[in-house]
Amino acid sequence: MRTTILLLAFVIALIQQGYSQSIRQVLKVADSTYAQKDFYVAFIAYQDALKFDTNRTDIRFKIAESARQFNSYRIAAQNYVKVLGSPDKAQYPEARLRMAEMLHKLGEYKSALSSYQEYLQANPQAPQEFAQMARKGIADCDFAVKTLANTAQQVRSPLAYSPPVTLGDKINSPYTDYGAFFRKDTLYHTAYEFAEPKDKNTLFNKVVRSYQGTPKELLPASFNAPGKHTAYSVFTPDDKGVYFCNCDQINAFDLRCDIYYRDLTMPEKAPIKLGINLPQYTSTSPALGKNTQGRPVLYFVSNRTGGKGKLDIWMGPIQADGNVTSAEPVAELNTTGNDITPYFQEISGRPPLFFFSTDGRPTFGGYDVYGTRLTNNRWFTPFNLGASLNTSYDEIGYVRNPQGDTAVFSSNRIGSILLAKEQEACCHDLFKMGVPKLVNLEVNTFKLRDSLALNGTTVSIFEEAPDGTRKEVLNKTEVDTNYYSTIIERHKKYYIRAQKKGFITTDSLITADLGEEQTTLVVDLFLPNLRLDVFTLLAVQETPLNGCTVTIYEKNASGQYTLLETKSDPNGNEYNYLVDLGKTYLVKATKLGFNVDSLEVPMNDETVKQFGYDVTVDLFLAQVKLAINLFFDNAKPGPNPQITTSESYLNLYNTYIQQEEKFLGFSGQIMRSFFQNTVKRGYDSLELVLPGIVKDLEKGMYVKVYMAGFASPLGNADYNKKLGYRRMESVINYFKQFENGVMKKYISSGHLSFDKDAVGEDQSGPDIPTALANVKNEIFGIKPSLDRKVQIYRIITDTKQPK
Repeated sequence: MRTTILLLAFVIALIQQGYSQSIRQVLKVADSTYAQKDFYVAFIAYQDALKFDTNRTDIRFKIAESARQFNSYRIAAQNYVKVLGSPDKAQYPEARLRMAEMLHKLGEYKSALSSYQEYLQANPQAPQEFAQMARKGIADCDFAVKTLANTAQQVRSPLAYSPPVTLGDKINSPYTDYGAFFRKDTLYHTAYEFAEPKDKNTLFNKVVRSYQGTPKELLPASFNAPGKHTAYSVFTPDDKGVYFCNCDQINAFDLRCDIYYRDLTMPEKAPIKLGINLPQYTSTSPALGKNTQGRPVLYFVSNRTGGKGKLDIWMGPIQADGNVTSAEPVAELNTTGNDITPYFQEISGRPPLFFFSTDGRPTFGGYDVYGTRLTNNRWFTPFNLGASLNTSYDEIGYVRNPQGDTAVFSSNRIGSILLAKEQEACCHDLFKMGVPKLVNLEVNTFKLRDSLALNGTTVSIFEEAPDGTRKEVLNKTEVDTNYYSTIIERHKKYYIRAQKKGFITTDSLITADLGEEQTTLVVDLFLPNLRLDVFTLLAVQETPLNGCTVTIYEKNASGQYTLLETKSDPNGNEYNYLVDLGKTYLVKATKLGFNVDSLEVPMNDETVKQFGYDVTVDLFLAQVKLAINLFFDNAKPGPNPQITTSESYLNLYNTYIQQEEKFLGFSGQIMRSFFQNTVKRGYDSLELVLPGIVKDLEKGMYVKVYMAGFASPLGNADYNKKLGYRRMESVINYFKQFENGVMKKYISSGHLSFDKDAVGEDQSGPDIPTALANVKNEIFGIKPSLDRKVQIYRIITDTKQPK
């Protein structure tokens, strides 16, 4: 608000004359001051005019409009309500939109949202500008309600920002204060409160300074040009120069500014008027910084053409003499609204930060402060600094001290010095707030496949310096939870890595940028689990083969294999293993009565590209004919006319094997090979099979053993069949004795059963005579010795009892 003291005194005098003046005269003054954008004086004049006729809705609407434009939001809202309650409200469709805007500014978000919606419903053909304003108002109210709800749930902690406080009347004026800038321990800013010696009736903007909170002092006339509005003061990092604005008054509300540069090493030299200034546009709010290539530039604000909206942020390279002659808009940050008061800060060891105010992004009501940073030569997505700083009022000109722990900004929020207390209006004052360095970082780990919590992950957190070097700040494995936390510093970069066996290592590079009210940064990491799925199939038919044992080995760099895990599934043919990327594995499947199949699987990028995170392999097992031959001495076990015996094959075998020399004496060296290879191999084969049968039984499987008993042709057929049965019974007795009788209970329960076939001499070879002429050949010869046996020719393992 830039009201001349003389004009305000004239209007007050006019009003004091009361009803001696005509309504026409008062409205003439009101309309004139309104046209000059002196909205406060117009407001007073319209209020006086209304006294002549309180039913004049047009005057009431002008009162509301004037109040709105000098920030008397509550008074404006009250008058819009009266307009909407008048008989001729239809003539003022904009009133509901403006009332919604005022409720929005007052922070009454739910009421404002309803009013915005009512405006759109009642005015389907509303001008595009007003319709867009209503839609943005709805979106902003929704944003504010949700953000405030989240903020209310947060507990105040030592990590939180301290609430903003006013800098007080020693620094703030009764009018407007803005454009803060820290020069070491001295705060410079612009104050609108100073009259010229030759013009006591007009106030001017002038630059002032305050050292460590002392009362402000006006900079000398050598800086503040007489008869001009002087605003902003941005000193170069080497303190050899300063950028500032000289502005001309266009009307009671608007200024048009040009940016200047003064060389402080040559105070006698006149300041340079920058080449980027354009006479028909304003150039204001200078800020020093760097562009995306890291080169020094001057940021500033202008309403010139070529931008996205009304006021845009521009930047131009700085020449050796401090001049800036060319500029381009910062397209990545500008919006179709107003984007103002840029500020760039670079502190050693931190990413460069950039702050600005905007009404073109989601806001709490007016201008909100947003932040961004330069990362890898690009702008990071701007973020709202949150409800601890931003309000439904305006927050502009956000800057920080050189240490980065204190922020100063300008706002017209409740708590500002009021020029018009009755109207709760005017103006922007300076506020400050602490900026804590610390943030609570929370990391949660999940499975990518199903988003379930992934416990037992090893999480490593590193602080990353600007040169890319990293320092570890956390390395931890939580067995019983997926949650990790540590304290980090705001605006620094951190590299986070999560790893667990069987999952793809996942990482994230973050910067601790938060809204001003936020004290916790949450990072969720989703780890893809790399799985090797092995399926066992019956060869040829390629049908599922249940009951296999599958073993996985890891291959090391020297080609050696290390056993990792063995699995068996009596009811299925799928075996799943969690594996690591970059390693090679061997999987092997076995099953009694089948051949062995194995496959080497490299878990490299090519494999993952082909199969994804689930690598599938098939192992094919072909059934083989089983032939375990157990040999017996002549007429053993017996003599006995029965088909049963209590003798065990183990005892019979041990006695028989000791007869080797005796048989050698009758039949020569051929019997040595028979005993050492054939007889012994049969017993050893049985010893290898029995432990596997026990394991299958212990898993609940059903096992059926098929055997046939044979005899030499020495006896008659009936004798030989009974002898064949006794021999099979001796083998079954050995099953019962094995490992202290572990299989007895399975025989009783039916889980282990036997199929016996006494062949006798029926299947003897055709070259064996049925009657032998001498004892040597009929008992000790190689051919009858080969016939005296039990052959286990098949073993079936199944989940159901074999028939």
